[in-house]
Parts: sequence; C-alpha cells; structure tokens
Amino acid sequence: MSVERILSELAGVDRDQRGATLCGIAEGDTTGDPRVIDKLESMLADTEVVSYVPRETTARAEQRLIAALALAAERWANGSRMPVAVRSLPAVRNVSDVYYRQLVADGSLSERDYSLGFNEPPETYVIDAPRPEPARMTPAPRAEDILARLEGNDVRARVNVLSMLRTPGPLDPRIRAAVEALLDDRSIGALTIPYLYGEVRVLAAAVLAAADHASGADAPQRLRAPALYSSTELLELGQAARLSPHLRTEELFAKLRALGVIRERDLAIGFPAHLGWIRR
Repeated sequence: MSVERILSELAGVDRDQRGATLCGIAEGDTTGDPRVIDKLESMLADTEVVSYVPRETTARAEQRLIAALALAAERWANGSRMPVAVRSLPAVRNVSDVYYRQLVADGSLSERDYSLGFNEPPETYVIDAPRPEPARMTPAPRAEDILARLEGNDVRARVNVLSMLRTPGPLDPRIRAAVEALLDDRSIGALTIPYLYGEVRVLAAAVLAAADHASGADAPQRLRAPALYSSTELLELGQAARLSPHLRTEELFAKLRALGVIRERDLAIGFPAHLGWIRR
C-alpha cells in the first residue's frame, strides 16, 4: 500500500477503515516513512473505542493503543527500537463498543501505563502496576437498552449489540423476537474483526444459532444473503465497476449489491458461527 493511501486512510472519517489500517501496520505492514510516523504520533491521544485486532477478535480498547503498536512497528521499520509510551490506558475488555464506553465513563476499568515495542504483547511492557478495579461493578445493559438499540436506526449500534449477544445463552423472549425481526435486515456493517462487511441479518442469524445451541437445539439458521467482503476486496470490485474510490465502505457494498456484482447465496449458520469463512 502506498504511503499516500495509508495517510489518507489514517486521516479519514471511516473508523473501521482507519482501524484496519492501524492494525495492518501493527502486524508488520510497515513503510518506515517519517510522514506515517508523524501521523501515528499525532494519534496517541485518540480515545475512540475500536476493536483490538492484534490481541483478540472481539476485544475493545481505545484507538491510541493500536496507534501506539503501529507506531512501534513503523519505528522498527525506520531503524529505531525506541518503545512507545502510553499513559493511563483503560484495560482491554471483551465487550461491545457501547458497553466499553460505559465502563470507561463510569471509571470501572483499571488503567495502566505501557511501553510498547514492535511485535511484543502489551503485557510484557507494563510500566506501573495496574490500578485496582473499583469495588462497584457496572451492570450489564438492561433488556430495555438492548431492545432500543436493536430496534433503532443506528446500524453500528445494532451490530455492536448483536456481537455482544453472540455468546451462547438464553435470550429474553423480547430480545429474541427483536433479533428474529433482524433476519430481514439488509443494512450493511462491519460484522467481524478483522473487518469483513456484510448484511446485518447474517449476524442476527449467528445470535439465534448461539441461543439455540445453549438450549440444546443445533439446527443451523438458514437464509439467503451475500458473502462477507474485506474493504480491499470491495475497493477492487468497485474499481472494476468504475465506482468512485471515495465511497464509504458500506456505500460501496450497497452499490455493488445493486449492480449485481455482489449476489446472494444460501447460507447455513450454526454454532460456533465462523462468519469469516463466509467468503465469496
């Protein structure tokens, strides 16, 4: 990937694309270019919540953690072994975006100071002992809050809640009914980490499959829906179809679907649902 494209994606408004670019750099797709290093240094104060790809596919952290890992990798590529210091970073947690923000706002996560080197787990570089977790615990989102997000107009909120609900277990009947209604939801979002884009109904089917598994019924959820695509795959298809390269990833998916480039297929989603295997 060219330096110009990396800089454009890091400066863009698409959070998913920005996160994917950061993770690619952190995992070794480096340039060593001083301009990229300068840009990453400017992102060390970014507290936006993102999926923490280098550690665990469903974990959440502040974006500055991934920016620091990417910066360490770029410094390495530039010949420097100097680690990157990050102060008062909230702990990584395996929860939804919405719940993670709530935990941070309530002060319910311990904070640590890190010194991060390239290709090393953050736990190796804890500078200070973790500050103790507060004694009180923040309750999980209430059923009413979950229903409001499932039935609302915010696609990302629906995806976040559905991702949280994929853990096997019984569903409140009202929540199950709301998830079943989403089997017709053709809205587009980033359904997995690393970022793969598809229709929300695929994620709804995965939630129902997990709930059915918990109750002893392992029949898969069957539906017709498109496969999942990475942003790179969508960009390549868009270029072949002569679409604008400046479209948001979700918009590009929708236009390719409307043109018939992306087509539906028969899917059988069971538990565990390996959504990353549903590829073209």
